[in-house]
Amino acid sequence: MAGQDEEFGASVGRGLWSFPSGEWVTIEQELVLNTPGEADGLARVWIDGVPVLEQGEIVYRTTDEVTIDGLMFSTFFGGSGKEWRTPSDQHADFAAFRFYAPSP
Repeated sequence: MAGQDEEFGASVGRGLWSFPSGEWVTIEQELVLNTPGEADGLARVWIDGVPVLEQGEIVYRTTDEVTIDGLMFSTFFGGSGKEWRTPSDQHADFAAFRFYAPSP
């Protein structure tokens, strides 16, 4: 897989967008679950309304019982060595999460 790292896993969209300091940024993400047995899942990302990523042929699940039922994310500042440390304290605020799902 392109962007696959033996130690840290898959990197999706690395370098396709950045976040300006001191400004709110709107991030939208759409996930379309695959049909079990098919690689037809989809991921899309928009930053401030601009499409920045579309990746298809994704397998998220192998049975119909697997669904999306929540959100988990993590952030990190940089790489794995001391040279990646920030010279001063940093913070990030996350707000106004909204979830949408199609009607069955």
